[in-house]
Amino acid sequence: MLVWFHILRWLGRLSGMAVVGLCIVFALGEGFVPAQLGGMQEWALFLCFPVLVCIGLLLGWSSELAGGFLSVAGLAGFMLLETLFDGSPPSSILFPTFCVPGLLLILAGLMARAQNAEQ
Repeated sequence: MLVWFHILRWLGRLSGMAVVGLCIVFALGEGFVPAQLGGMQEWALFLCFPVLVCIGLLLGWSSELAGGFLSVAGLAGFMLLETLFDGSPPSSILFPTFCVPGLLLILAGLMARAQNAEQ
């Protein structure tokens, strides 16, 4: 079980850094200027993804469970708000794949918790 814990932990961490890096590349490549965000809807979406997702993935380095839940909650919030604002969920398969690092961190955190309970 200890080997799987380390595998899940490092897969979550490394894939999380890939997501954070991709968000940074998109922001720099698009010339992101916060003043260009339109109304409250765009700010709410921006807060959920990429802000909460990236904060959760970075937090996952010190607390897998909290970081994973924050990351998944941010993406779930984004998908929910996008559905409410536009009437349909995002059509891209890319957004659900951003959940994978958070889910891996949650699994690693649950395994660590179970390991500590056994001792």
